[in-house]
Amino acid sequence: MERAAKLFAILTLIGKCKSILDFMVEGISDIDLPFQLSNTKSSENLLASHNSARTNRIFTEWSNWDLQELSRFQWSLLAPVFELGHNSKHYDFQSNSILPFVGDDEGSRKTGGYGSVWRVKIHPAHQRWNGDLETEKLGRHQVAIKKLHSADKRSFELERDALKAFNFRTSSHLVKLLATYTFKEHYHFIFPWADGTLRSYWQRVREPRLVPDQEEYVSWMAKQCKGIADAIFTIHEYKTATDNTDDSPESSAKLEDGVEWYGRHGDLKPENILWFKDQESGDSEATTNGRLAIADFGLTRFHKEESRSNVDPASIAGSPTYRPPECDLRLPVSRAYDIWSLGCVYLEFITWYIHGWQGVENFERARSVDIGGTRDFKFYTILGYKHSNRRSAVLRPSVTQWIEQLRENPSSTSYIKDFLTLVQYSLLVPDPKHRMRAKDIVAELSKMLERSRSDSGY
Repeated sequence: MERAAKLFAILTLIGKCKSILDFMVEGISDIDLPFQLSNTKSSENLLASHNSARTNRIFTEWSNWDLQELSRFQWSLLAPVFELGHNSKHYDFQSNSILPFVGDDEGSRKTGGYGSVWRVKIHPAHQRWNGDLETEKLGRHQVAIKKLHSADKRSFELERDALKAFNFRTSSHLVKLLATYTFKEHYHFIFPWADGTLRSYWQRVREPRLVPDQEEYVSWMAKQCKGIADAIFTIHEYKTATDNTDDSPESSAKLEDGVEWYGRHGDLKPENILWFKDQESGDSEATTNGRLAIADFGLTRFHKEESRSNVDPASIAGSPTYRPPECDLRLPVSRAYDIWSLGCVYLEFITWYIHGWQGVENFERARSVDIGGTRDFKFYTILGYKHSNRRSAVLRPSVTQWIEQLRENPSSTSYIKDFLTLVQYSLLVPDPKHRMRAKDIVAELSKMLERSRSDSGY
């Protein structure tokens, strides 16, 4: 009876509990659930075992009403149990499946260009956690469901494989994929639920310099900016011939062993950097202000060494505001794409610290230009005629002026000034060949962070 506990419960619900003996004689148990309507012409109204696809002789004596009742009630006993964690297991659910969500917060739904995200609670009895204690801690919290707009399998696999590639890395500044599933012809991802994005955090803490512990915010900003750079470095240097740290049961990124692979996020912006209120245990760079983690890997791609700088810019679909000038100049796109975007985010981050949320909005207006009736908020300007071979890009003059205003602001410490110099001359460089690499950015920010810790006047 233990092997058929669910089956017995279903039969009890429809008033046919005595039929359990017939099922036991036929060797039918819970593993044969769910039953489906048979496709055979000779038994159109009968149910068939899900596993064996055979028509069960038991049902020949059942009325059509009883068959329909069994077909309907069985789903209430078949809610799945999610195995969540680093292995990121995938599930294919039938359209009749009842998912074990006891708190489905539709009011939290956010819709973007590629999908929608909302908050749910999974019933405690329907979740099992694998991995370390940090992951198990997440089980007591809500999770985020991301539903892709596109039903294209290839698009789903690209994003899933990119996410799984980093699940076994140590960076706490990369969001962890917990599981994926297919339901009603749509692909879904399960993530830890974040308390907001970097942009919503800026809106939440509108005046960081007016709070009593304002020094804590610059310290937090320094730690998180270094952590974000480290996460970008992890993406860029995903796997080398001597660095095979992916100990997952399967090769999630489907990359060749012994070959150097390089990643590119492709859509770094404040909306794609999540804010978690509770710092992750074991994260030495976390503070009481929370932790930032890069998310949304829908445009992340992996490339071999010889092709990592040969991506056609016409195939790039990143956010226009944060994309680099090579996209408009029709130059090959490389990992330097992310470095430009990172510089844009950092400059807005510094603006928020000095001027608050209103300053971020003012900066947006200051650099915006009207192009054919459309507002352009990019950080660069293209010089030369549209069809000329001599076109070039420069940092938008309004952006340069904004940086100088920040540098001259009485609230700008030596740390802020050094950070602005790094952003202006090493990240927001129009020529991608001259932009600083992620590895070197991490090194510079680490040195600045250490100096700020040892020198209170810095």
